Order: sequence, then C-alpha cells, then structure tokens
Amino acid sequence: MKISTKVLLKNTIKSFKIMKYIKKFIKAENSFIFITKL
Repeated sequence: MKISTKVLLKNTIKSFKIMKYIKKFIKAENSFIFITKL
C-alpha cells in the first residue's frame, strides 16, 4: 500500500509539472499569435 501511494504521488507531481509546462507553452503560443495579429 505504501509503495503504491508513493508511486501515485510521484505520478501526480509528474503530471502537475507537465500541466505547468503545457500552460506555459499555451501562454507563449497565445502571446505569439497576439503579436503576429498586430
């Protein structure tokens, strides 16, 4: 049980970091589109 909980926690942290990267990427993409529209 403890091992699976640790693995689950690690996976949650991993997916959270991935989400942060995706959000940063989407922000950068949106600002790029905004700049190109100007």
